[in-house]
Amino acid sequence: MPLHHIARSNRFVEHRQGDLVIADQEFSTGDRYWVDSGNTNGGATDGFGMSPDKPYSTLQAAVDNATADQGDIIYVMAGHTEGLTTAGNLDLNTAGITIIGQGWGTARPTFTLTETVATITITAANVRIENLLFLSGVDTLAAPLILSAAGTEIVDCEFRILSTFDTTIWITTDANCDDLLIQGCRFFQLTTGGTECILLIGTDRCTIRDCFIMGEWSTANINSTTTACLEILIEGNTLLNTTQDIPGYIAVAGSTGRCDLNVGGRTSAAGITDNVCITSTTVQLHGNYWADVVGETGKLIGTPSA
Repeated sequence: MPLHHIARSNRFVEHRQGDLVIADQEFSTGDRYWVDSGNTNGGATDGFGMSPDKPYSTLQAAVDNATADQGDIIYVMAGHTEGLTTAGNLDLNTAGITIIGQGWGTARPTFTLTETVATITITAANVRIENLLFLSGVDTLAAPLILSAAGTEIVDCEFRILSTFDTTIWITTDANCDDLLIQGCRFFQLTTGGTECILLIGTDRCTIRDCFIMGEWSTANINSTTTACLEILIEGNTLLNTTQDIPGYIAVAGSTGRCDLNVGGRTSAAGITDNVCITSTTVQLHGNYWADVVGETGKLIGTPSA
């Protein structure tokens, strides 16, 4: 009889802590880890994290035990919570990992920063986080998320404050954070005290897309005022300022790229003018609309091409 080839699939059999499991390796051939603070069988040392029945109790434990640049995936389970109190309390310092939050609404994995100096840092390249909820649990939280590595991706996450607290800047980057993607995220800052939601410093090829940013920012929703960002794309965002008469996006002179298809709202005693909605002389504009009165449709920002 002729021999027949067995069809190949994306599922592979492997041994994990003595168990025979079938792993889906369609998107990654790396290891899988689980994190759940609410599981009484969990822990933060070796021997945990390889199964949702015996997970790591903290995200840092999973990050520290992952292997760099092999495509490891960390699943943070629904209902997981962590309180962060110090600078670098959570450091995502293993390159090439993906962190995926499970659950939705208030059941999403939640990280609450409860001291003004508390920070989450991303210091290794090509780290991606998805579906996590970040809360400010203290007044004048300075800079909770600091990015300093290329290829960082923040997708479908939410950032908001508790009570009447405020956050000065939610996300800060430096010149090492090229190829940054912030997509599908929501930011809320409904008390005074914030300067900008996202501060970009020399971050080239950055894309901020499909985000909702609403708050009382005193400088801008998205700001890059000190060092030019090259080949940037600000696209499809909603940029609202509830009380301040400030721009939605500021691009320092020398920045390049595009600012396309964004909508915004602001309070303005002087009405809508281009430079007080989007401040840029070198980034190209297309299809951006701003309004300053509830019930009115937005005005096109920028001079139409002839």
